[in-house]
Amino acid sequence: MGKIVLYIATSIDARIADAAGGVSFLDAFMEPGDDYGYAEFLQRIGTVVMGSATYEKILSFSYWYEGLEHAIFSSRELHVPEGRSIKQYSGDPSALVQDLRKNEKDSWLVGGAVLLDSFLERNLLDEMIITVVPVFLGNGISLWVDGKAVQNAWKLQQVNHWKNGVVQMHYVRP
Repeated sequence: MGKIVLYIATSIDARIADAAGGVSFLDAFMEPGDDYGYAEFLQRIGTVVMGSATYEKILSFSYWYEGLEHAIFSSRELHVPEGRSIKQYSGDPSALVQDLRKNEKDSWLVGGAVLLDSFLERNLLDEMIITVVPVFLGNGISLWVDGKAVQNAWKLQQVNHWKNGVVQMHYVRP
């Protein structure tokens, strides 16, 4: 059964991007020969799930998750580069998650606070792997939707830390 997994990096103050949507604050923590478990994580993934803002940011990087299915949530028609393929969704992600859980491989919830919130609200997330870099941005795009009272319990499965101050927490739904 495929799991739905959030795998994301944030600043100490839970910002996944700066105010302009950039992630260059992560660059100072790129260690030669250490990808913080990213390559290993990708081995278990069959589908990436993201919101339209994250999708468009990834396209601006000229990056594509090769060999993976792409499920993009948006209420508007999205541009799809030639030779690429996405499946577009809107609204409640429950039906998609029901289908994704039938897959052998897991699905990666890549980003977007609103999309993440809709998964949390419906208890659709199975794991969260959150990597925190020791930078305080003060503003920018938050990992969480502010002011919403979504509460669910999580069990800490593992913590990794590096000499440069990066901490990675792996939570599972109990």
